[in-house]
Amino acid sequence: MTARLAVLVSGSGTNLQAILDACATGHLDATTELVVSNRRDAYGLERAARAGVASAYHPLGPYREAGHSREAYDAALADLVAAAEPDWVVLAGWMHVLSAAFLDRFPGRVLNLHPALPGAFPGARAIADALAAHDRGEVGETGVMVHFVPDAGVDDGPVLAVRPVPIEAGDTLESLGDRVHAVEHRLLVEVLVDLVRQQVSATPPVAPAPASPVPGHQPTHRQRRQPMNPLNEELFDRFESLTFDDVVVVPGYSEVMPDDADTRATFAADIELAVPVVSAAMDRVTEAHMAIALARLGGIGVIHRNLTVAEQAGEVDRVKRSQSGMINDPVTLPPTATVADAEALMGRFSISGVPITAPDGRLVGILTNRDVRFCGPQDMGRPITELMTAERLVTAREGTTLAEAKAILQKHRIEKLPLVDAEGRLRGLITVKDILKASGHPNATRDRQGRLRAAAAVGVGDDVEARVDALVKAGVDAVVVDTAHGHSAGVIKAVSRIKGGWPDLAIVAGNVVTQEGVEALADAGADAVKVGVGAGSICTTRVIAGSGLPQLSAIWDCARAGRRRGVPLIGDGGISYSGDIVKAIAAGAETVMLGNLLAGTDEAPGELELYEGRRYKAYRGMGSMGALQGLGADRYASNAGGAQAGRKLVPEGIEGRVPYAGLVGEVVDQLVGGLRSGMGYAGAGNLDDLRRTARFSKV
Repeated sequence: MTARLAVLVSGSGTNLQAILDACATGHLDATTELVVSNRRDAYGLERAARAGVASAYHPLGPYREAGHSREAYDAALADLVAAAEPDWVVLAGWMHVLSAAFLDRFPGRVLNLHPALPGAFPGARAIADALAAHDRGEVGETGVMVHFVPDAGVDDGPVLAVRPVPIEAGDTLESLGDRVHAVEHRLLVEVLVDLVRQQVSATPPVAPAPASPVPGHQPTHRQRRQPMNPLNEELFDRFESLTFDDVVVVPGYSEVMPDDADTRATFAADIELAVPVVSAAMDRVTEAHMAIALARLGGIGVIHRNLTVAEQAGEVDRVKRSQSGMINDPVTLPPTATVADAEALMGRFSISGVPITAPDGRLVGILTNRDVRFCGPQDMGRPITELMTAERLVTAREGTTLAEAKAILQKHRIEKLPLVDAEGRLRGLITVKDILKASGHPNATRDRQGRLRAAAAVGVGDDVEARVDALVKAGVDAVVVDTAHGHSAGVIKAVSRIKGGWPDLAIVAGNVVTQEGVEALADAGADAVKVGVGAGSICTTRVIAGSGLPQLSAIWDCARAGRRRGVPLIGDGGISYSGDIVKAIAAGAETVMLGNLLAGTDEAPGELELYEGRRYKAYRGMGSMGALQGLGADRYASNAGGAQAGRKLVPEGIEGRVPYAGLVGEVVDQLVGGLRSGMGYAGAGNLDDLRRTARFSKV
């Protein structure tokens, strides 16, 4: 759709000419509908006339002479511009500060071009001030920026793009001005091309003239995410593809001690993490054991889908039952159960006791491991009614708080407190173990009921609804539509189907490496997007299929669309060191997904092997032959069953082993410690600051 522009100028209009030329050649898919100047002699009006563009002279003097306010002038200017129905209003050398009377009519759609770096040299003398500062030895460069104009501030607002311009020895105002203006012409057009191509604006048509100030515009999709450091634009534009080893983060002024750095991040929707670490949905990385451990550390695990629906839902159920402030749906046994039944149930869920309920749900007793501690093989057939506690059973009414429950548990010296309703039906269970776990893991990722959070991977096949339904019933907090190529019709349809059936469920989708991919998934309903094709250490997609993009460039490019759509990005693949996490987040990722670095831990499901005197754990890519022969073949557009069962699988991953790494807690502590150090070097108190202030340098 061709965009409509209104351009405001006060001088010669060279930036206007750059816009007109770009429109004429088709480089910029837009039409300039109106040019306005506050000066009669502005050559920009002549340029508009030569291009056949409507123009208007709107001077301030008559308003002042008549005693009218500046707001009245701006309101009349807004009426003039609004008549052209512009999608974007461009201030290209406009020498007046606009008030809310104008800006509130075009919320989120007014752009300004300023010949200085962000925060430096505001006002009309920016180039002269920069040259004077250089002559005093204070600066070595100036620059050009394009930014939104949200309020009446002078040359500030959310920055869209920046280009540095070196100040050379012997520069005059004329020579420096020529170089700055040349950069202005290119940068302004580049920003407009990007805005129009990506259709960034989610704003409604021009607002009607208000009788009173209009509240700020609310985007129809999601709020924009925090901007990144625009000084990195030049680096990524100069080099088409960069990965983690290609750059370093330049240390900057800092008042941040690493221990004080805030590493909180958003995974998807309202799921907040204390640390930006997500375990990969791989069958040698994440099942319940890993998901539990990582959630306690403040991250989140994505349980792989190389399992049957029932098996995967069972893994989620194990996570949700492993720790909670209150268990809303505790596992129970009927009075007819045997000791063998109780032993099996407690072993399956790693619990030390189980309530006994009648068929109508009434609580009739409780059985703990102390009751069966000395039972031998000969006792396995005994009914649990002979061993359970039934008389003087301590209970509490549903709605009891954790603090109240703690006092009851302490008073009666018991470890489990069943919660019942007025009819005596079991409604929940609070345990000492869960209270202690909660206090022992203050940063744990928990849901509103105090349970650990868990995500699970799903595919795009015919069983996706059945799998999602089972996972939701098990309590899953997010599903990850996990494919190698997320920018595809099947994935987009799957995301839309899931969002339509479960609108409150957080959905992550991927993988993509382009802005278009991010936007397609976000528009389909994804609450977060995974970025990375071929970046993993055991992924061979780039070799086998010739497809992919170096990970740092992929994250940087996708982050532009992520900010516009308000969806967080998960950098998936290519992370070898903690410094890579710093770079991934600085480039625009909200969190990182780890496979290789976690596969060697105790909590990973891979088998421990001894090789040449050293310990290793098995590891494989989900595109490896072994994984493709399981239940997740459709991740790589393969169908292990059905009509294509006879087709030969083409692996895009390998199998191998990784060194044994010990407890996942120790690994994550080291990684987060490195992230905090990087934040300290960059002067970033939180991850938004890191994305905004970190500056890359090419190695």
